[in-house]
Amino acid sequence: MPPLRHGKGTRGSGPRERMVPLSNGADRTLKWFIEDVWGQFDDDHTRPGAPLFPSERKNTDGSARRVGDDALRNGLDNAVEAHLPGWKDKLTPHVLRHFSACQL
Repeated sequence: MPPLRHGKGTRGSGPRERMVPLSNGADRTLKWFIEDVWGQFDDDHTRPGAPLFPSERKNTDGSARRVGDDALRNGLDNAVEAHLPGWKDKLTPHVLRHFSACQL
């Protein structure tokens, strides 16, 4: 499980390192993304703090910003509407976290 640097802390305690399980072949998908896709988004994806999932928006220094929560939620909503219309308004990131935990 790779660490996630920007996990949310509880009760205002600040960010915590979180572990993310990679089940059902997600390790292969992540490896492909890192090796073949990630470097296409930023001029220096090797810099410390470079976002794994960059946004098209830039920081003031010109480096890529992290993609926001809304973009990920909207992307999930669009995918559900296109591929699982019966799950519209039912399949959320929270449900996916529970599903992933159950798979472990």
